[in-house]
Amino acid sequence: MAYKNLEKYKLTTKRYNLKNKDKISLSKKIRYNKNKDKIKITEKIYREKNKDKIKITKKIYNEKNKNKIKANKKEYDKKHTKEHRKRSRKRRALKVSICEHYTVQDELYTRALFHNACFNCGSTETLCIDHVYPLSSGCALSKTNACLLCRTCNSSKSDRDPKNFYTPEKLKLLLSILNNQSSVLDGL
Repeated sequence: MAYKNLEKYKLTTKRYNLKNKDKISLSKKIRYNKNKDKIKITEKIYREKNKDKIKITKKIYNEKNKNKIKANKKEYDKKHTKEHRKRSRKRRALKVSICEHYTVQDELYTRALFHNACFNCGSTETLCIDHVYPLSSGCALSKTNACLLCRTCNSSKSDRDPKNFYTPEKLKLLLSILNNQSSVLDGL
């Protein structure tokens, strides 16, 4: 169907859609629910036939909207901090094929163990859970391999071995805390 005045048609359609947003949304939901199986099959067939086209379209969209995507992810991660931490740990652990199961309860336990202060410098600002023995060495995060560090100390330590970061006295203290966890927590 050819329109004599395409711009006028687009403007009229846009106004109608804005004015009847709820009505259109409801009718789409009803149509989808009535034809759910047929729609899913049609979408699946389309995706299979157009894999390359979809991949290119996604790539173009992602390149054009890098900042928007980054901002949305950051906002989501702020609202869902526990899930973000859990997802980040799992992703990093999968990189080196380690099955890491460090829970939120484990994190609370570690925070209590180190009195909510950086083990290295004593700061209480921007605290992070850190691997004592790094993930890059194949050591998963666990109650016996977790330490509380501030972001600065954590960045400084990076993926270094603890004996290359801590002083011998601090390392000895850290290992004794981790090896005698139950007796340390009894004193809290």
